[in-house]
Amino acid sequence: MKDKAILAPFEPEASLIKRPNWPKLSYESGKGQAMQNMSAKDAKYGFGRLIDLARSEPVVVEKHGRPVVVVLAVEEYERLRGVAMAAVGEGPAKPGKAKQS
Repeated sequence: MKDKAILAPFEPEASLIKRPNWPKLSYESGKGQAMQNMSAKDAKYGFGRLIDLARSEPVVVEKHGRPVVVVLAVEEYERLRGVAMAAVGEGPAKPGKAKQS
């Protein structure tokens, strides 16, 4: 009986992967200050730190150097949601109340 080679999942060499050269962006919070940036890996392994940072200001989480999500405090989310609802003429949003269609 021949030995079967164990094949690892296909992983192309990093040099073979063509990624666009995305420009580095500067993010500003509503207060005119630059927002904190964190890699997805750092966010995963430092989730407690991510929460602590997000409670004081929005945090941009990047994957492969590109922004993918912004984490922010629930109070800031509710404030922004109220502003957005007022902008479309539905009045301020009420936390915990979803609009029924």
